[in-house]
Amino acid sequence: KGTHGTALVKLAKACTRYWAETATQEMLTEFRPYMCIHDSLAYRGAVLWSTFMPTKRGHPVGTWFGEVEAMRLWMENNREWDAVWLALITRVAKDNAKPPSSSSSSSSFNNDMMDVSSSTTSSSPATSTLSSSTHNIDWDVYIPSIFNTILRMFSLPAANATPLEKPPGRKMPGTYAMFLEDDNVCLQHAAQFCVHLLHFSPVATHLSNLLRYTERFYHPSNGGNWSTGLAKFLLE
Repeated sequence: KGTHGTALVKLAKACTRYWAETATQEMLTEFRPYMCIHDSLAYRGAVLWSTFMPTKRGHPVGTWFGEVEAMRLWMENNREWDAVWLALITRVAKDNAKPPSSSSSSSSFNNDMMDVSSSTTSSSPATSTLSSSTHNIDWDVYIPSIFNTILRMFSLPAANATPLEKPPGRKMPGTYAMFLEDDNVCLQHAAQFCVHLLHFSPVATHLSNLLRYTERFYHPSNGGNWSTGLAKFLLE
């Protein structure tokens, strides 16, 4: 526990890049039994999944990413639950959502698409999906709910409501404290997620809408508990 436990968690996350390709299935077999919304063991499964699951290219991230997004929405009023999954999603975006880096790969992709279009008459839907998909992850499907989570993590007041010192909601058991990060680090992950996927037009659009909505809260007269988080997000 404490500093020693936190250091071990950071070490475990750093080691995920060295896992063998077969490790993904082994971990899914181990973690999935914990994931029951009616059992507190779901917290254990969440922190283990977020900490140990490999996300580097070559690992079948697409086989479980949809599960993660579904489980993330189980507890919409639990900031710690959101933060655990957002850290993993950000790592997935960093490792798997890079734009094409060379003209040769682009030309090869175009040739492949020409071959596909010549053999089928319904190629346009597949093309639009591939344009914003990486490693079998269709980000278009998940981006709206992820940005909703990011906005919720700012804990902004609605209309003329009086902001609460601590927004109500469930929390993870103290047993898993070493796996949790403070709110500023969570918003740092949120900002990094946006940067890693900024080359996708839906992300740019949602980010623009998010900044437009939060702009008023950056004004000195609208300061509050949310000000530090907003500043951290913008600085990242």
